[in-house]
Amino acid sequence: MHRRSLWLLVLNLSLFLFIVWAWNTEQTFLSMLDEWGMNAITAQEESNFTRVARFFSAFSSYAICLGFGFILSFAFLYIKKYWVSALVLIGAAGTRLISSTLKNLFDRNRPPLDSLITTHGDAFPSGHVIYAVFLSGALFLFITCRYRSMNRFLFLLCGILFIALVGWSRVHLGAHYISDVLGGLFIGAIWLQAIWILALIKKSPDSAGA
Repeated sequence: MHRRSLWLLVLNLSLFLFIVWAWNTEQTFLSMLDEWGMNAITAQEESNFTRVARFFSAFSSYAICLGFGFILSFAFLYIKKYWVSALVLIGAAGTRLISSTLKNLFDRNRPPLDSLITTHGDAFPSGHVIYAVFLSGALFLFITCRYRSMNRFLFLLCGILFIALVGWSRVHLGAHYISDVLGGLFIGAIWLQAIWILALIKKSPDSAGA
């Protein structure tokens, strides 16, 4: 389990660094992907799709992520997973620090379009996608711990769909390039995987002594 988790962390880190490399060296494929996103996905005016995008964008804010982190932290306390409870709270709070630090580091401008929502800070990586990944992953972790007999695949599928819709919403509203969304996806997965590995490390001695 530890080895598989480490491999997933390394994989996501490699993918993130690949996106950073492609952006810094102005690789054609990434420029074409971002341009396609602006032409095909980004909205030019208000529509029903825009209203849906606003909903998913608002539901993946840092305030929602942190608030949901508190709720899940107390839920883990209720089932006596004290170490995981602390990690979930730290993880939820840490998403903002990670997002802000990386945005300041890479200093990438927003798309040169009139965004349909108010944006703050730089573009890369997408903070909303980082929050969505952590929120979905933490909820899946709770379901895994609490309801072992339930069909986890359905919840996993719902989480993936939610993350995809959040990513789409940020591009549709003109707040991000597709590469910003991919960067947020990989960084969110790295942070989530790091929290999961810490939970496994703490669990191992207890399991060994049982």
